[in-house]
Amino acid sequence: MLVYSTRTFSNTLELFLTSLLLYLVAHTMKRTDETVYLQELVQNSYKQADTVRDKVNIQKKRKLIPPHDFKYIIPIGIICAVGFFNRPTFVFFAFTPLFFWFQRGISTNSMFTPFQIFNFRIALMIPIILLTGGLLLLTDSLYYGQLTPHKLWHLTMDWQDWKNAPFNFIMYNLVPGNVASHGVHPHYTHLLVNLPILLGPLAPIFVLTVINWFCDILYMQWKDKPGVRTIFSLTLFSASLPIIGLSVVKHQEARFLLPIMPCVILMCAHKLRWKMNGWRPLLTLWYAFNILAAVWFGFIHQAGVLPIQRQISRLEHGGVPYVNLVYSHTYMPPRLPLMQPMHPHAGGPTLPYCSNPKTKYLVHDLGSSDLSLVHNRLLALISRGDYIYKTQKKAMHTLLVIPTHLLQ
Repeated sequence: MLVYSTRTFSNTLELFLTSLLLYLVAHTMKRTDETVYLQELVQNSYKQADTVRDKVNIQKKRKLIPPHDFKYIIPIGIICAVGFFNRPTFVFFAFTPLFFWFQRGISTNSMFTPFQIFNFRIALMIPIILLTGGLLLLTDSLYYGQLTPHKLWHLTMDWQDWKNAPFNFIMYNLVPGNVASHGVHPHYTHLLVNLPILLGPLAPIFVLTVINWFCDILYMQWKDKPGVRTIFSLTLFSASLPIIGLSVVKHQEARFLLPIMPCVILMCAHKLRWKMNGWRPLLTLWYAFNILAAVWFGFIHQAGVLPIQRQISRLEHGGVPYVNLVYSHTYMPPRLPLMQPMHPHAGGPTLPYCSNPKTKYLVHDLGSSDLSLVHNRLLALISRGDYIYKTQKKAMHTLLVIPTHLLQ
């Protein structure tokens, strides 16, 4: 989890926001349970009071009970707006915590029905989310778009001046070809591949825990069934429902599951302490897996992407104006080592720029596309280079970056 949390900033931010939201909701649920208990205790004492003096004193105690209906509503609304603006997939991770926050402490003894209280909390949450989202949209449009304070003051802006990142994200992923360009995976990839990559021995423990919980709900006696308004249920649904939702999407990567890691660890980590003859095999396996996975994914797996970029930037291309770089089955290649300074200064400080200021690099990231498609793309680029050389007398080189085991 530590290594994958450093790969993409948006996924790391999504992990942080989800953890913060879970903490606030869990804290609110605990406070609500305490408040409801005190209210019932005071109410019973009020009914059993014999004198007016006792009832007055009880009423004074009732006023000391802190409110709980809308606790943390502002920070929760801000977190939801920022999380959705960061990655719209935050909806999968925020749905369960929000549902638990909306329905906590609902009692049939209240002057409002449970349905009214539930909807009233939603109605108060929506303006906070919309206001925060509007502020984020305005800031993003001023920084990245064509929106200016002058246009805002004179109301001369149009739709093209605004930059709506969540809308662009959703529209991009709704196009089947765009998702396929990043790689298509079976629907079971998250459950059978990505979850063990992130959790190791904790993955089967988590799956068995979820199955066991649902079996208890279905087959145990009513009085023995596990509670559905507990912190354990919050973590269980916050971890399992996002896996189901994200498994519908055809493109699946391990980093997409990062926000569920705190829930799984809080829910199942204590089971690693299981002993057998005074030895804890699961805990030993857990330590070994994390050490080996950190070394493999942090220093070995795909470790050549950045060095090959630096090596290409230092190659002498003989003054060739264009070089095609085709990447297949690698991480997304960084562009920084291939950038040329606009005004190179001789004898200046060493910068991470390439040493070919007259060469322009054209990066073709094919992701995990089939090798036949890679072969066709190479043929097309080579043919295009020959055509440009014949018509414009400009040479074009083509380089392929691919793991060596795929060439055998």
